[in-house]
Amino acid sequence: MMLSFWVIPIYQQWLLDFQLKIQAHRLLNSIQYARNIAIQQHKKVLLCGHKVARERSQQWEEGWVVVGEDPVTRQCSQPLYRYRGLNIHQALTWHGARGVDTLQFTPRGTSSGYNGHFTLCYKLPHHSTLSYVIHVSSTGRARLACSPLK
Repeated sequence: MMLSFWVIPIYQQWLLDFQLKIQAHRLLNSIQYARNIAIQQHKKVLLCGHKVARERSQQWEEGWVVVGEDPVTRQCSQPLYRYRGLNIHQALTWHGARGVDTLQFTPRGTSSGYNGHFTLCYKLPHHSTLSYVIHVSSTGRARLACSPLK
């Protein structure tokens, strides 16, 4: 009985950290998917927050979409893939170069001028001891880093 007073809080903390890690890997996979589609189909591909595609506001927490650009009309086509939103307690922000709300990949797979980083964490610091940062370079490569919260 006494052991459960220590085990349950530790398990809850581990579960919250694990859920955050899953979301970080989902985002990393979607970045890699968007880059791969840009290279394979030789067209511009955008990764943007779900509302960005509709309202031009930066709302990544409600989900994100991968959208291809039609090379002839230069208009965005239907979303290639939609990712559902985060847990209501999780926060996701994109800090891009030049203040751009989207991440764009060229047909060569680069994201020149669109480099930046995503930060994924819980809104309340006591929910988790970790935060994840995904850096996207101008070459289009994404790198996941985990850091403890202070």
